[in-house]
Order: sequence, then C-alpha cells, then structure tokens
Amino acid sequence: AGARGAASLAGSTELQASSVEQMKVALRRALYWPDGDMRWALRAARSVIERGVKPDWVISTSPPESAHLAARLIQEATGARWLAELRDSWIDDPLREELRTSAFRRSIERMIARRLLSKADRIVVVSEAIATEVSKYVTSNLTPIVIGHFARAAERDFAYSGAGPHLLHTGRFSLSHPERRIETLLAAFGEAASDLPNSTLHLVGLLTSDETKAVKAHRLAARIRLHGEVPQEEALAMQKSADALILYQPATAALPGKLGEYLLSPAPILTVGEGPWLSRMDQFPHHPLLRAREALKGGKRQPIDSSAAAIDAYEKILRET
Repeated sequence: AGARGAASLAGSTELQASSVEQMKVALRRALYWPDGDMRWALRAARSVIERGVKPDWVISTSPPESAHLAARLIQEATGARWLAELRDSWIDDPLREELRTSAFRRSIERMIARRLLSKADRIVVVSEAIATEVSKYVTSNLTPIVIGHFARAAERDFAYSGAGPHLLHTGRFSLSHPERRIETLLAAFGEAASDLPNSTLHLVGLLTSDETKAVKAHRLAARIRLHGEVPQEEALAMQKSADALILYQPATAALPGKLGEYLLSPAPILTVGEGPWLSRMDQFPHHPLLRAREALKGGKRQPIDSSAAAIDAYEKILRET
C-alpha cells in the first residue's frame, strides 16, 4: 500500500497502463464471465482441490463475483458448506463498466447469479438493499442474512500538522465507483471552506492521474493534502484523530463501506452526494459537508463499535448444523 501510495503521489501509477495492457484488460472483460478474475478463481479452486484440503466451510466475498465460482467448485469437490457474502450490488447497481453499459451482459449475469448463488448454504449481505437484490436470484428458503459493515478500532493516534480543522476522506473515487467523481467532493469543500478559513482537506487513497490533476488545479489546492494509499493501521489512526470525516457516495441505495470505520471515530460525519443511501443514514448523526462549521460546533460523537456483534453473527451462522 505504501509503495502504491508513493507512486500515486508521484503521478506515475500502475493505472497508466500501456495500450497493450489496456487491450488485455478489455479482452478479459469480454471473454471471462462473470468478470476478468475468472482465471484467478479457477486457479484458486484447483489449488485447494489438488492439495486435498477438506474444509468444513468455504467462504467467498464479492466483489469480484468470480470468487463465488471458486467457492462453488470447492464446495462441489470437497462437500464443504458454502457461505457466500456480497458486499456490493452485483447487477442492480453494478460497479463493473461492462455491466453498467450492456443490458445483454446484465441479463446473462442474472442467469449466472441464479445458477450460482442458489447452490450456497448461507448468504450474507451488508445491507437490506443488497438483500432485496439477492433475493431475486435464490429460492425462498435461502434468505440473505444482513450483517452490516464493521471494522476494528484504531490502535494509535495520528498527529496532523497545522491549525485545522482537518477534514479527512479515505477511500478511492472513480476506482471504487464509476460515478464517484472527485470534482463533486472538491466543489463541496470549496463552498464549505469559506466558513472554515484554516481548514485542510486530507485525501487518503489511490487516485487516477486525472483525479490528481483535478486536485492540483483546484483554487484551494494549497489546502488539500494528498496522502496516497496508506496501510490500514495508519488510515484508521487518521480517522480517529481527524476533526471531521467525509462520507461520499453517488446516487445509490448502498451505504458506503467506510461507514463501519468512521463510526469508530468520535469525529462528526460530513456527507457528500444524494440518493437513497442518505435516507438510510438517519440512524447515524451526520451533516452535509456544506454545513461543516455547524457540525464541528456540535462536538464529538459517541463512537460505535459493531465488530463484536458482527463476529457473533458470523459465528452463529458457522456453528449451525
């Protein structure tokens, strides 16, 4: 993570692939269904099967959805029970470009999802929205179990330089969701900064070269610090010590995965973006980034640690006979 982060800050990331590599990626997307990681899934399954491993459970997490194919092959070969976990929408609000742009591709992958997920012994999802989607692909007696996002608490603090307030966003933008545009966040920060003359925006996560250019071209570029991709321990420490945390999601029903980490921090949560996900934030104190000054005056939140409850929920599933 540190090496990739340093590369992103230098503007020479692995994302600037050659035309040959870009062609290979396009071909993999076209030839391998459900996704380009199909080859990895087949190798992973073959490795487990050939070594004679006999697990009680095989657990697969998507994305990528081909992870579920690997789990299904292992289940079939070893007799293990299979727990499929979906942490993002597969088809209703897909992240993969080929699904977002092709109705034909979506129709075929719905068939794949029905054929594949109906073989699982248990299905876990991170939200009711994804549970509703998955229920379309499985039989009525295989009800998805909702276990929300969770994370472990930071083990140390982080020392920010400068007066602050320090506003932190962790995570990727278009690399995480094609409609998560960094320009939207930069515009919101530009408006909020007028009420917070000493504020600094900290961005943690890998950026594309175009996103880096957008930051450097912003009128408040001097008050924006790019940290690149950092180890998770450092990211959690930065969240714990920030004055405010920015949660950005495009118009979708799914809650951002970062919410589980942010809830562990006492810092107020500032939202950017519109859509159904905002209505699902009612149970958590939050303010729009444009009202950052008001949020900061409100003081700290009571941290919420949901990891113990989530682990208990997983253990209950895995202990079932």
